[in-house]
Parts: sequence; structure tokens; C-alpha cells
Amino acid sequence: MKLAEVSIRRAVFATMLIAALMVFGLFALPRIGVELFPNVFFNVMSTTVIYTGADPETMESKVADPIEEALQSLSGVKRMTSRNYEGVTSVILEFELEVDGNLALQDVRDKVTAIERELPRGIDPPVIQKFNTGAAPVLSVALSGDLP
Repeated sequence: MKLAEVSIRRAVFATMLIAALMVFGLFALPRIGVELFPNVFFNVMSTTVIYTGADPETMESKVADPIEEALQSLSGVKRMTSRNYEGVTSVILEFELEVDGNLALQDVRDKVTAIERELPRGIDPPVIQKFNTGAAPVLSVALSGDLP
């Protein structure tokens, strides 16, 4: 209630105080750093294994399950999903934001390398990638027309 009393009794003082705050704000405005697209790194890693000719059930039991078992012991994993298609398995790990992405990538590589002997013969070497959301396109355009 003190602020309301001062504002009513000394209206000129309250007006000058607000004006001073606005002037300081206007002087500070150009110095504030604002980025429209800040670099935000979501720690998402993908492990892709290609096994030519294998059906999705085989990919799940022989490839995805051993990889998932090895990767579930990593700390800071928020979510793990796997997709099994004909000849391709993809295991995607999403880490907490506090986890260092480079260390997590190295840990994933170490775990997958440790179990490569358990995977079936004839697979291509596992490809481990770190998703970079900053490299994703902002806009995709497709054009079509009737040409001879």
C-alpha cells in the first residue's frame, strides 16, 4: 500500500520515476542481445544397421534387441525407440538436455562396438549419427508444372 499512497500523494514524483525507468530501458534496448534462432542442441543419437534380405522380425530379434540391451545401461537416456523394417533397423536415443552430446555419442559408439560380435554376420557396420536440428531445413519448396 505504500507504493499506492506515494503515487497518489506525489503524482509528479511517481511520473518522473516511471519516466526515468523508461529512459533507462530505451538506452538498454539496443544492447540486449537477441537471437532469432538460438543454437539449441537436442541430444538425439541414431544407430542404423543394414542387414540385406532380413525380414523385420529377424531384424528385431537378432539386431535391435541386442543393441537396445547394450544401450539401456547408458545414463541420462530420456527415451529409446527402435524401428525395424525389411533389412534395416534404426534405434533412436533421446538424452536429457543436461547430458553432454559429444560424450553421449562416444558412449553410444563404445557400447555398439562392444556388441558387434553378437550381431549376425553379413550386416553392414552400424552407422551412429548425432542429429543436428540446426542443420535441418527451415523451408522446403516443391514446384510442379505441365511441361512437354
